[in-house]
Amino acid sequence: MHRWCSSAPLLLPPAGRQVLVWSRLSFVVHESTLRRPWDVTLPSLLPGVVKDDVMILIFWHIWKARNAKIFDHRDSSPAEVLRHISADIDAWSCRYRKLALELHAWHEWIVTC
Repeated sequence: MHRWCSSAPLLLPPAGRQVLVWSRLSFVVHESTLRRPWDVTLPSLLPGVVKDDVMILIFWHIWKARNAKIFDHRDSSPAEVLRHISADIDAWSCRYRKLALELHAWHEWIVTC
């Protein structure tokens, strides 16, 4: 795995790797994943139609946790980051009325991690 550096596109910070390597998330971060995180292989039960949106949300919260650690000296546990992701999925669910079942599957996956 790579260390955090500005030369690698979308390279996840160490705090992000901690969340993504967490075994209950069912996927592991490899070098290719770090360069193309949207191509991560996920459990087949998760619908692909909202994958990009949820993955962006996941990476956004990992990034926010990384910034909080660096700039505010506030460390977030993986469980805390996942709770924030879950809360945002709930908050945005009204925008996904036609895809409610698909979004719910992702929400349940995040909640059970």
